[in-house]
Amino acid sequence: LTARALDSLAVPYSATLGYSLGESTQLVATDIWPDLEGLRQDLLVSSLFTHDLVDPWRAARLVFRMRLDDDFRWANALLLADADEALRSLAGQDRVFLLASLAPGECVVGGEVQALAAWLAPFAGRFTPLADSTAGHCSAARPCAEAYRQLHYRHAQKRPGVDVYFTATGSAEPHEPSALADALTRGILEPLNLPRVVGRMHAEGVRLFLESGPGLGMSRWIGKILEGKPHATAAIHPPGRHDLAPLT
Repeated sequence: LTARALDSLAVPYSATLGYSLGESTQLVATDIWPDLEGLRQDLLVSSLFTHDLVDPWRAARLVFRMRLDDDFRWANALLLADADEALRSLAGQDRVFLLASLAPGECVVGGEVQALAAWLAPFAGRFTPLADSTAGHCSAARPCAEAYRQLHYRHAQKRPGVDVYFTATGSAEPHEPSALADALTRGILEPLNLPRVVGRMHAEGVRLFLESGPGLGMSRWIGKILEGKPHATAAIHPPGRHDLAPLT
């Protein structure tokens, strides 16, 4: 809806970037993926977001060699630490993963709930449990790789003048089915890296960032990533706003 409003108001934009599921949403919003109904129908019959990557986390259970009746829960947390610090501490861990580098001093980690709690103990006061418990953006999603790519291999049409960036590749990708499916699949198997891709966007001339999704998380992260560099951010739907009034 926001993308349609921007188009109707003739607001020009030359690049897009999403976070997590927002990376596929940007393809719908820009009409690079024109078949929204086909995507909706495929999602209805897919087990990816009903069983495999979410409770009961069938993909992670396969990786950890656990049965469906074994007690298992996955949890994610926002950690106030650089991703590099988290990675150093994660050395030797096989059930806790770095899921995303958000900005300097912020990252997301996740894993089997007991292993995650034990690993987070030394970071007391520096983490917040997240409501989202998707077991993605790490190797625990690997059993889903082929199904994930098949779901995201879709008819695509070119949107001239709009570069579509992805956190997994750190760059803009061609508006082609294979390239887009590969980028999205890589993103479910690897940690997201916002500082790298935002830095690339800035290096390639992007200066104004308009957040069209709910909240202002991306605006805040981009502000931290580009601190000291020329740029501006704005959020269309900050907390407490549920209309398009900021566009007027």
